Amino acid sequence: LRPKYAMYILSNGFKELQSRKMRTAGIDSYFDGLILSEDIGVNKPGRALYEHAMQISGAQLDASLMIGDMFDTDILGAANIGMDSLYFNPRRKSGHPFTPTYEVETLLQIKEIL
Repeated sequence: LRPKYAMYILSNGFKELQSRKMRTAGIDSYFDGLILSEDIGVNKPGRALYEHAMQISGAQLDASLMIGDMFDTDILGAANIGMDSLYFNPRRKSGHPFTPTYEVETLLQIKEIL
């Protein structure tokens, strides 16, 4: 998806751990930044963390998409701020309180949507 799209990691994790995970996985170069809940003391799905991410990234809400695999944090958080969401759901979990903007079972399906 990069360089066509600006991409940030938005996480409830801690900086040292998240940075190490990204380096170990070899994905750190694919992202423009790492925005963490510890930066402002609010966890996902808190609206304030998503607002902070919008400020840091300089993104516009109507041009942004939250891609996540955790419905209760990622997708709910996006809904709290009115952001479109893409739920990566390879295990086909069901029973969620609302339907995300998009839902995929494979990562390649994301490219088809974008």
